[in-house]
Amino acid sequence: MKKILLAILLLFTMVACGNLETYHTPPALKKGQKTVRLVNFPIAFEGSLTKELEKKGWDVYVGNTGNQAIKVECSNFDFDMLYGFRQGSLKFIDLRTGKEIARYNFKMAQPESIQKKIVDVLQSFPGA
Repeated sequence: MKKILLAILLLFTMVACGNLETYHTPPALKKGQKTVRLVNFPIAFEGSLTKELEKKGWDVYVGNTGNQAIKVECSNFDFDMLYGFRQGSLKFIDLRTGKEIARYNFKMAQPESIQKKIVDVLQSFPGA
């Protein structure tokens, strides 16, 4: 029985993957531009992500309105409260230039790993 469970766990570990594609480096964020807009995230995930980003000094807004510098949009996702994100895509868009900065595609990811990836990508921007 233990071998079967170990094999299943190994299978999920091998399947759980994501890739980050970067398109261009955004201009440096100036003072007061460390703002991010979150779009199309599940409410429970949005709350914990907002808290984590605020700890890092980001001003976080939810929805499609406002004057933020960066937008993170979750699309094509399949979310399950028990298993986490089954698949999806995150787009990082520089709202100052209108250009897509990066895209992160994932399968079988836990909410904590997606949250960490979002924070890591945002913190890697010049001036952040």
